[in-house]
Amino acid sequence: MLTIYIIDFLLFSFLGWIIDSGYRSFIDRKWINAGYFRGPICPIYGFGGLTLVFIFTYFEYLNPLWVWLIAAVAMTVVEYIGGIFSEKILKIKLWDYSDAKWNIGGHIDLLHSLYWLLLVILFGSFIFPIVLLFEEFILGLIYIPEVWDIPLFLLFIVIAIAMTIRKDPSRYLDIHKKVANLSVGQYQKVFTNINKLRKSRSIFVRERLKCAIDQQLKNTGAYLKKIKK
Repeated sequence: MLTIYIIDFLLFSFLGWIIDSGYRSFIDRKWINAGYFRGPICPIYGFGGLTLVFIFTYFEYLNPLWVWLIAAVAMTVVEYIGGIFSEKILKIKLWDYSDAKWNIGGHIDLLHSLYWLLLVILFGSFIFPIVLLFEEFILGLIYIPEVWDIPLFLLFIVIAIAMTIRKDPSRYLDIHKKVANLSVGQYQKVFTNINKLRKSRSIFVRERLKCAIDQQLKNTGAYLKKIKK
């Protein structure tokens, strides 16, 4: 049943948002929304969570140490692919480990790979059994006719792509052949002001927002495009 994967994806995206936002807020000593989207969701953790479910399901015959190692490597690969996607497709660097030792392209580094290993051990020991029970509960609670299973799955993918394109930085920022070095939290603030700028009819408010956006984009290598009213 493909629909259960949608539920798992949303669940892990939400849990990842809690963990990432909590970690960044603790480090910066202020609230940081780690989500690329406005809502409490980090899609990369959704992909990572599904990856872990597959690994712990189909590699259960292996020694747990090997499963943990495979899963940790897989999560590092997911993070690397996510970093490449944001940089090459969205033209924005949502996280950057360039200052850390043993990093690759600023997308992954040794320290965060060790974090993944710890989370994988935690996941396999405590969370995965709960996920299996959760799936059984959902399947017993919600009945979805088989004929609707694939259409709902495809509809979810279309909606996810549409939401990503809607927030595509290149639609609003002049970043041709460049990469905007913005964290998730910084881009959230820029995107919020851009939306206000698009909706505002007041010349004074628009000028104030433009100045605020220019200040937020300072030293990022990106500039605000001319936005039509």
